Amino acid sequence: EDPIVAERKKLNISENRLNKLLPPSSDTNTTRLKIGEEYSFFDKMGPLVVNKDGTIGRLDNWHEMTPAEKNNTIRLLQRRNRIRLAALRNQTDHLDEYEKKRVKDLQTYDPDNPMGDAVE
Repeated sequence: EDPIVAERKKLNISENRLNKLLPPSSDTNTTRLKIGEEYSFFDKMGPLVVNKDGTIGRLDNWHEMTPAEKNNTIRLLQRRNRIRLAALRNQTDHLDEYEKKRVKDLQTYDPDNPMGDAVE
């Protein structure tokens, strides 16, 4: 038996009751899913972006990109995210020389002096 159906039976939630609990949205941009249906949030929302401070975000314009732009963006974000995570964790053994240099740059970055000017 399908695990979702089994869980609904265990909780005694019928399809009719479930629809009453969750009224349809009036938002025209919503995606309706049926219970048990597969859906890829990655295709809709795009990749995660690791920020310098460790917070995570998404790209606002992902849905406007062409397939070629999406592929390039994924390729660049994978490397940048790996560099930023390594800098945050202070673990660089698995990185190549370019990436290790970028980690060092991130670790010595001063937001109050973004150009790295000598301060006297």
